[in-house]
Amino acid sequence: MRVDLNLRLDDFFWEPFYQLLRQQMLAFQMEKAREAATQCVRVLHISPAGNRRLHAVTSPALKQLGEDAFAVFAKMLVHDDRFIARTILSRHSVPSSRRCRKTHGRPISRAAMPF
Repeated sequence: MRVDLNLRLDDFFWEPFYQLLRQQMLAFQMEKAREAATQCVRVLHISPAGNRRLHAVTSPALKQLGEDAFAVFAKMLVHDDRFIARTILSRHSVPSSRRCRKTHGRPISRAAMPF
């Protein structure tokens, strides 16, 4: 998480931010530990396109960062390529691993992806 935003932990105790933070912390630890020989771990969030309530920014402290919860969450990350939000209609348009290659020099193993 970016420290320049001066956020507190309780700013994330609002859905969906609480769940996104938990998932992103797990991904960070997996990447740090090089689990399954990974060098870049991303969180992919897929939700129904029409679920507007899910996309609402519910945390009062985070409302200043935007109107879409998933866009706001990506803005808060140091490495914004580690979080990908897609609707069910666009789930097949996941970006390539070029961004991770820029950081780590190797492509992501598709074998490690469960989909």
